[in-house]
Amino acid sequence: YSCNKLGTLPTDLFRYNTNVTSFYSCFVYCSGLTSLPTDLFSYNTNVTSFDSCFFLTKSQTYLAFQKLWQTKCVARLK
Repeated sequence: YSCNKLGTLPTDLFRYNTNVTSFYSCFVYCSGLTSLPTDLFSYNTNVTSFDSCFFLTKSQTYLAFQKLWQTKCVARLK
């Protein structure tokens, strides 16, 4: 929350949190985030909610998140 100096995230940040079901507001106001690793949530197969996860971050971060989420949703449907 409000981590303005956090510019990037490690790809395996949530690797050992495999049973997480919600990432509600986890990076709210983290205006320093400029990009997201494509595999950031790859180990979190039980997630059902990312509500406000990247709320009020830079627009490119939010757009990158939307792309990641859409990719995950499509992969789960296959």
